[in-house]
Amino acid sequence: MKTTLLIVRHGQTNLNAQHRMDGQVDTSLTQIGFNQIEKLSLFLSKYKIDSIYSSPLSRSLKTAEAIIKHQNASLIIKEIDNFREIDCGDCTGLTHDEVIQKFPQLSIEWGKNTDPPFPNGESLQDVEARAIPTIEQILSVDAGNTILISGHGSLNVAIIGHYLQIPPAIRFKLRQDNCCINILEFNDKKELVFVRGINIASQE
Repeated sequence: MKTTLLIVRHGQTNLNAQHRMDGQVDTSLTQIGFNQIEKLSLFLSKYKIDSIYSSPLSRSLKTAEAIIKHQNASLIIKEIDNFREIDCGDCTGLTHDEVIQKFPQLSIEWGKNTDPPFPNGESLQDVEARAIPTIEQILSVDAGNTILISGHGSLNVAIIGHYLQIPPAIRFKLRQDNCCINILEFNDKKELVFVRGINIASQE
């Protein structure tokens, strides 16, 4: 019995457009972001999605709502608090260059391929620790179905990296563009069987 997990990232936000870290702030989609989620919904219309789960942050919820428009009208989005984006703590709203200026030690640790937490925030392992038990529950409840998760860049790489057994320190090397799609397939033992795609563009 095959279970398909579709993991998407939300459309562009106002902070994404400025190359700033959203973290857990509830940022808004830009017009480009709204255009992206419409193209994503059309791309995913070829899949029969059985269940949809989403981060409670509005950028992910709006992405999930757009996807539902081309799916079964009876689908209900289930909001999962454990699917929030990584907490960037004191780095929320900063650009990468500003983070390096304000928190040089953090940049040094990144350069060593370690997984330090953001100051007063989370590490990628923290995200994995809260997300994976929920994923495991979903794989049990929705076994044999096609499941969609509307998530975030760091959330997505935490999940994908876990199942691919990629060390947390280098999971950020898995690129996640706005409105990208990742496709994982599991067997009835909740074991990863195939990776059909990572960071698939839905905008072309």
